[in-house]
Amino acid sequence: MPGFGVVTLYGLAPPVLSAASASGGLLNLFWPPSANGFLLQSTTNLASSLWTNVASSQLTTNGLTNGLVSVSIAQNAQGAFYRLAQP
Repeated sequence: MPGFGVVTLYGLAPPVLSAASASGGLLNLFWPPSANGFLLQSTTNLASSLWTNVASSQLTTNGLTNGLVSVSIAQNAQGAFYRLAQP
């Protein structure tokens, strides 16, 4: 880069993942549609570094809700933590 050049850097903030309980033992998860390329992952223990990708067969896609991607997932008996991660 030549001296006194101008460089514009663009960054993408990590998407926010939100959750809300739903009827029938389901959990609704929401995130912005701009999160293309991010994967939904889960773990049952936050102290562990083992996160697994949530299979699309475990999700029910609800479309867009208030401008956010909305999916439903069955809650398991031991509980789970979810995150969006970029591969």
